[in-house]
Amino acid sequence: MSDSPILRLRDAAFGYDGRAVVSGVSLEVNPGEIIAVLGPNGSGKSTLMRGILGLNDHVSGQVELFGTPASSFKARTRVGYVPQRHTLSASVRATVEEVVEVGRLPHRPWYRRADAEDRRLVTAALAEVGLADRARDDVATLSGVSTDASSSPARWPRSPTSSSWTSRRPASTPPVRRYSPRCSSASPRVA
Repeated sequence: MSDSPILRLRDAAFGYDGRAVVSGVSLEVNPGEIIAVLGPNGSGKSTLMRGILGLNDHVSGQVELFGTPASSFKARTRVGYVPQRHTLSASVRATVEEVVEVGRLPHRPWYRRADAEDRRLVTAALAEVGLADRARDDVATLSGVSTDASSSPARWPRSPTSSSWTSRRPASTPPVRRYSPRCSSASPRVA
């Protein structure tokens, strides 16, 4: 196993349409650490997370994932992401089990159905967050906390090395180190 940080940012800036919204971010996340990104609405938390994941513009600075520059990083299944708001339940009918099973999609061809190993991993992930008894329930019937819990194991069946959380975390996780991004004053604030 490498001694490289899971994530390394050096004076990184992220934004939209080439304009920095979050800038001057320097941070290292080592294996086993959990980081909480804190800040008021519009401070750039989501922009930072989405930028690290390559879902919006990396404007400047350096971003490395597992010791590899983000622009060259190919092992995307090593990184999981649970967004703050789970919008699937409002627009698509799905069971809790189906939402969790989405985490297995990167590990099989699009045309192949889930196999016994996929089902085993999904069942284990649901048990881990205490939702095994709700597997067949419609995800729209879950409370906010349970919805977060059903979203979280969607990342577990694919066994990423690192996970990004922008929501609650299970009580069994290690202590959290906090990081607060600062929004670039030269750019518009983004919620």
